[in-house]
Amino acid sequence: MVSTVEVLDPMVLSSKVRDAADCTGDTVTAQIPTGICSLYDEELVLSGGQRRLFVTLGQFSLVRLERDAQLVIPVLDYSIPSKECCDSAGGCAVEDPCEMFSRIPFPAQQFSPRSCDEKKETDETSRTC
Repeated sequence: MVSTVEVLDPMVLSSKVRDAADCTGDTVTAQIPTGICSLYDEELVLSGGQRRLFVTLGQFSLVRLERDAQLVIPVLDYSIPSKECCDSAGGCAVEDPCEMFSRIPFPAQQFSPRSCDEKKETDETSRTC
Protein backbone atom coordinates (compact mmCIF):
# COMPACT_ATOMS: atom_id res chain seq x y z
CA MET A 1 0.00 0.00 0.00
CA VAL A 2 1.28 3.47 -0.89
CA SER A 3 0.13 6.65 0.78
CA THR A 4 0.32 10.02 -0.93
CA VAL A 5 -0.39 13.43 0.54
CA GLU A 6 -1.19 16.34 -1.76
CA VAL A 7 -1.42 19.87 -0.39
CA LEU A 8 -2.24 23.27 -1.81
CA ASP A 9 -0.56 26.50 -0.81
CA PRO A 10 -1.86 27.80 2.52
CA MET A 11 -4.21 30.78 2.52
CA VAL A 12 -4.34 33.56 5.09
CA LEU A 13 -7.74 33.54 6.79
CA SER A 14 -7.10 36.35 9.25
CA SER A 15 -4.26 38.43 10.58
CA LYS A 16 -3.91 41.13 13.19
CA VAL A 17 -1.12 43.12 14.81
CA ARG A 18 -1.53 43.94 18.47
CA ASP A 19 0.60 45.78 20.99
CA ALA A 20 2.27 43.43 23.45
CA ALA A 21 0.76 45.45 26.31
CA ASP A 22 -2.74 44.58 24.99
CA CYS A 23 -1.89 40.86 24.93
CA THR A 24 -1.34 40.36 28.66
CA GLY A 25 -4.37 38.08 28.93
CA ASP A 26 -3.46 36.11 25.78
CA THR A 27 -1.40 33.05 26.51
CA VAL A 28 0.53 32.11 23.39
CA THR A 29 2.42 28.85 23.59
CA ALA A 30 4.67 28.41 20.61
CA GLN A 31 5.16 24.77 19.75
CA ILE A 32 7.65 24.83 16.92
CA PRO A 33 8.91 21.42 15.78
CA THR A 34 12.62 20.81 16.33
CA GLY A 35 13.09 20.15 12.60
CA ILE A 36 12.00 23.71 11.82
CA CYS A 37 14.03 25.23 14.66
CA SER A 38 17.15 23.43 13.41
CA LEU A 39 16.90 25.28 10.07
CA TYR A 40 17.81 28.57 11.77
CA ASP A 41 21.31 29.44 12.96
CA GLU A 42 20.09 31.27 16.06
CA GLU A 43 17.41 30.55 18.63
CA LEU A 44 14.00 31.97 17.70
CA VAL A 45 12.74 34.87 19.84
CA LEU A 46 9.26 34.01 21.06
CA SER A 47 8.79 36.59 23.82
CA GLY A 48 9.31 40.28 24.40
CA GLY A 49 8.94 42.87 21.67
CA GLN A 50 6.42 45.65 21.39
CA ARG A 51 4.01 44.13 18.87
CA ARG A 52 2.71 40.68 18.10
CA LEU A 53 1.42 39.32 14.82
CA PHE A 54 -1.41 36.78 14.96
CA VAL A 55 -2.06 34.88 11.71
CA THR A 56 -4.58 32.11 11.05
CA LEU A 57 -3.81 29.90 8.04
CA GLY A 58 -6.02 27.43 6.21
CA GLN A 59 -4.70 24.65 3.99
CA PHE A 60 -6.46 22.06 1.87
CA SER A 61 -4.90 18.62 1.78
CA LEU A 62 -5.80 15.26 0.32
CA VAL A 63 -4.53 11.95 1.70
CA ARG A 64 -4.72 9.08 -0.76
CA LEU A 65 -4.11 5.40 -0.01
CA GLU A 66 -3.39 3.21 -3.04
CA ARG A 67 -2.83 -0.47 -3.58
CA ASP A 68 -2.83 -2.74 -6.60
CA ALA A 69 -6.02 -4.67 -7.24
CA GLN A 70 -7.37 -6.70 -10.14
CA LEU A 71 -10.85 -5.33 -10.61
CA VAL A 72 -13.03 -4.31 -13.52
CA ILE A 73 -14.46 -0.92 -12.66
CA PRO A 74 -16.64 1.14 -15.02
CA VAL A 75 -15.17 4.58 -15.61
CA LEU A 76 -17.65 7.18 -14.45
CA ASP A 77 -17.22 10.81 -13.61
CA TYR A 78 -17.62 11.63 -9.94
CA SER A 79 -19.08 14.61 -8.17
CA ILE A 80 -18.29 16.15 -4.84
CA PRO A 81 -21.14 17.85 -2.97
CA SER A 82 -20.66 21.58 -2.63
CA LYS A 83 -21.10 23.40 0.65
CA GLU A 84 -23.64 26.14 1.11
CA CYS A 85 -21.74 29.42 1.37
CA CYS A 86 -24.26 31.74 2.94
CA ASP A 87 -27.91 31.99 3.91
CA SER A 88 -28.23 35.72 3.24
CA ALA A 89 -28.11 37.22 -0.25
CA GLY A 90 -25.86 40.11 0.78
CA GLY A 91 -23.04 37.92 2.06
CA CYS A 92 -21.85 36.88 5.49
CA ALA A 93 -19.79 38.77 8.01
CA VAL A 94 -17.88 35.82 9.49
CA GLU A 95 -15.64 36.68 12.42
CA ASP A 96 -14.24 33.22 13.11
CA PRO A 97 -11.54 32.20 10.55
CA CYS A 98 -12.25 28.50 11.11
CA GLU A 99 -15.92 29.11 10.30
CA MET A 100 -14.89 30.99 7.15
CA PHE A 101 -12.54 28.17 6.08
CA SER A 102 -15.29 25.57 6.54
CA ARG A 103 -17.45 27.54 4.08
CA ILE A 104 -14.84 27.49 1.27
CA PRO A 105 -15.69 24.72 -1.21
CA PHE A 106 -13.07 21.98 -1.49
CA PRO A 107 -10.94 22.64 -4.64
CA ALA A 108 -11.32 19.16 -6.14
CA GLN A 109 -10.23 20.29 -9.62
CA GLN A 110 -6.78 21.21 -8.32
CA PHE A 111 -6.28 17.69 -6.96
CA SER A 112 -7.76 15.93 -9.99
CA PRO A 113 -5.25 14.42 -12.47
CA ARG A 114 -7.21 15.61 -15.52
CA SER A 115 -4.06 16.71 -17.37
CA CYS A 116 -2.80 13.09 -17.35
CA ASP A 117 -6.11 11.85 -18.80
CA GLU A 118 -6.04 14.48 -21.53
CA LYS A 119 -2.47 13.56 -22.43
CA LYS A 120 -3.41 9.87 -22.76
CA GLU A 121 -6.29 10.77 -25.09
CA THR A 122 -4.05 12.83 -27.36
CA ASP A 123 -1.43 10.05 -27.42
CA GLU A 124 -4.07 7.47 -28.39
CA THR A 125 -5.51 9.65 -31.15
CA SER A 126 -2.08 10.29 -32.60
CA ARG A 127 -1.44 6.54 -32.80
CA THR A 128 -4.62 5.84 -34.72
CA CYS A 129 -3.94 8.50 -37.36
